[in-house]
This record gives sequence, structure tokens and C-alpha cells, in this order.
Amino acid sequence: MKLVTLVIAIMMASATGYSQESNIDRFYDHLPYNEVIAVADAGDKLYAATPFSIFSYNHNDNSIERLTKVEGLSDIDISWIEYNHQEEALFIAYENTNIDILKDGEIINISDIKRKTILGNKTINRVFMQGKYAYLACGFGVVVVDIEREEIFDTYKIGPDGTLINVYDFTYHSEDNRF
Repeated sequence: MKLVTLVIAIMMASATGYSQESNIDRFYDHLPYNEVIAVADAGDKLYAATPFSIFSYNHNDNSIERLTKVEGLSDIDISWIEYNHQEEALFIAYENTNIDILKDGEIINISDIKRKTILGNKTINRVFMQGKYAYLACGFGVVVVDIEREEIFDTYKIGPDGTLINVYDFTYHSEDNRF
């Protein structure tokens, strides 16, 4: 009986003597960062997008920051990023046509295209910045996002008679300030 009591006392003492700090109130991500799908230069920072997250490299202090859904991104499956130098904002497009804008450390979600019922292809093929606007080459035409006001500014269906046409990319001609 004394032996059983001694074994139980030793087990209880060792169980309470060693414990690990519990962080059950925090979430951690374990995402792959080896497949970069897009890069955006923001001057002092370089942003890189993976399908699941974004990370940035600061040229001044050699620091790396990660931005994931845990830190506030609205979605996963990132398809494109582009930096707007005039508004100092990172534009993030997702495969499901959801949009985030990272501006002044805040993430603003614009889910209008995602929520809109459009027959056919809604894919965002390319993002092009000009001034305070982001021009989106989409599967149904062109969408213009006002980065300053954080809203959809206009939509263009550029096919014959206003039909939907897949737009893959943009180009810009600086002499007449049009693209």
C-alpha cells in the first residue's frame, strides 16, 4: 500500500512540476512559401504572393512579414497582386474574384465582383495600375476600382453590342495618357 501511495505521489509531482506554456487563444499558420505567383515592388518593400498568403521583404531592415487569413486577409487562393504607388496601397485579387486592398496597415475587402451574378467567366486575368485606379482585365470585360475611395468605379463590357468578352491584359501609351 505504501508503494502504491509513493508511486501516485511521484506521478502527481512530476505532472505538475513540468508543464508547457499554453497558447490555445492564438492561431498559427503553417503555409508553404516556396511557390511565388506574383511580385509587387513598393519601393522600400517587396511583396510576394503565394496561393495562400503574402509576405513582404523590407529593404531597409531586412525584415520579413507574413500576411495570411489569420492576420486579416479575406480569402485564400490569391491570383494577382499589384502595388499602387500613388495611393500607397497593395491590391490583392483572389481566384474567386474577391478583392482586398492593403492600405495604411488596414485590409479593406471589396467583394462586389464575387457577389455579382454574372453568367460566364468572372476570372481576374490581370491588374493594371494607373493613377488612383486599378484596371482589372476580367473574363467578362474591364472593371475599374477606385483605390482612393475603395470602391468599384466602373465596368465595361467591350464586346460587340456590349456583350461579354474575355480581356487578358492591358497596355499603356503615355503620349496621349490613355491605354
